[in-house]
Amino acid sequence: VYFDPLGAPGGGAGDTTADVVIGQAGYTANSCNRGGAAGLSTLCFESPPLPGPMFQGVGVTVDSSGDLFVADPGNARALEFNGPYGVAESNNPAAAMAFTAGLGGVALDAPAGVAVDASGNFYLSSELSNTIFIYEGAVTVPNTTANLSIGPGASRPSASSIQHPEGLAFDASGNLYVADTGYHR
Repeated sequence: VYFDPLGAPGGGAGDTTADVVIGQAGYTANSCNRGGAAGLSTLCFESPPLPGPMFQGVGVTVDSSGDLFVADPGNARALEFNGPYGVAESNNPAAAMAFTAGLGGVALDAPAGVAVDASGNFYLSSELSNTIFIYEGAVTVPNTTANLSIGPGASRPSASSIQHPEGLAFDASGNLYVADTGYHR
């Protein structure tokens, strides 16, 4: 986490040195799960081999309260870290919640994109399941169980199908944008 990457308004080099590290014990470590088992203070971006030439996306987003959400594909989950982060803040390096389950028998495989809407619902794209899982009220009421899903849809491109969804984002009107990498759209 970089507290002031742009520097002072109107100029300045900004903060080019990280102020908080998340997923490792320190700034010079770099092992998946810190070289051990998955925990609430570890991350792993290694993933099972993917079929065909694909990009493994890793989503990061922050909600209106400053909570940090990170996709963790190597551990088939996403984590929520209580924020906000900054000078004189707690800067918590351990997750408060782990999102590990899909919905209706569809597994959370290779989680990639993350987004939070204005109502506090958490969205998590599962690249290999061709699904976006929705955790209603996850921000306001701790909820780590998916309530709804989008996809996987048909096996051919259509308005109701997605394949290998990665990036997710919301606009000010509440529209969801999805990077559908399998269908190049």
